[in-house]
Amino acid sequence: LLLSTALVVLAGGLFVESSLYWWLLAVGLTICAWLFAPFIFNPYQFAHKHFWSDLKDWREFFFAHRSTFWIDWYTKTQLRP
Repeated sequence: LLLSTALVVLAGGLFVESSLYWWLLAVGLTICAWLFAPFIFNPYQFAHKHFWSDLKDWREFFFAHRSTFWIDWYTKTQLRP
């Protein structure tokens, strides 16, 4: 998204006012932060061994035992009386 926006701006296909450049900069920084945050805060996230372990745990949390783990968590944390 960031790269395609930059290419459109460089090609002259997007006419923006000078005040919108700050908005485009903010959007670009947000996109970059979302792209690099997993590597900064969890460097093992994309390691092959850890990825499959996390995927297995995620699947069990949502789908094992007819979703009782997820329903219990949702009831306890999100539906507080």
